[in-house]
This record gives sequence, C-alpha cells and structure tokens, in this order.
Amino acid sequence: MVQIVGEPDKYSIYASENLGISGHHPDGSFPRLRRFTIRKDGFVSVRAEGAPGELVTKPLIFDGEQLTVNCNARLNGGGYVKMELLDGNRQPLPGFTAEDCDPLAGDEIDAPVTWNRGSDVSSLAGKEIHLRFVLNNAELFSFKFID
Repeated sequence: MVQIVGEPDKYSIYASENLGISGHHPDGSFPRLRRFTIRKDGFVSVRAEGAPGELVTKPLIFDGEQLTVNCNARLNGGGYVKMELLDGNRQPLPGFTAEDCDPLAGDEIDAPVTWNRGSDVSSLAGKEIHLRFVLNNAELFSFKFID
C-alpha cells in the first residue's frame, strides 16, 4: 500500500490482472494494471444506511481531552453521526447526550466531537464509560481520544 501525493486520506494498492493473456482474449479481457484506493483507517465500518442505527461500545477507560472520529456522513445525499457518553451502567451523562451533540455531517478522518458544553471530555478520563454512536446515512470507521 502506498500514499499518493495530493491524496493524504487514501491508500492505493496496485494489482495486475490477466498477465497470462497476450493481447485481447476472446472473452474481451486483456492484461492490465489496476489501482484500488482505500480510505485511510477505513478498512471496516459500522454503517446505517436508509434507516437510523446505533452502536454502544463495551465499557472502556480512556485518557485524553477530546474525542475524534473517522466517519462518512454523506451516504444517500447526507446524514449525520452523533455521539453520547454513557456511565458504567449505560445511562447518559449530563451534557454528553446525543441531543447535546453537534451532528457530524461530513466525510472526515479526524473530526472533533462537540457538545453544547464544548469538546472537553477530560473530566471523564480514567472512569469507566460506554460510547453510544447514533448514525443515519453514515458510516463510522474509528474513534480515538486525544490530548
């Protein structure tokens, strides 16, 4: 896999096809080199297309000040991704509910998550929480906590 100049958010893979064929084959195939592109950090996703969906993580303990996500909320003309932080009993934490979350509507690899109170989640660092992702016409590839 290689990164191409000017395409920092993609990986390219090159593959040969039909190398044993000399010239055009009766079935229409011919030798060629193909380029496949894959979204950076986008090999696997959770996808909600056509109807809203959600994902709740296993309990986790994080270190950091901000949550960022790699998502594409542009399926079928546009959608959204919202996040909710839950306590160890899967109850929404005040100020971090899906209703308080500013929806992500783009196609970004490192989108910061913000709520009405901002993006600082450091008050929850070191505590057991769950993340609840609410998606509509969107796919979620990954998330991380950063300083």
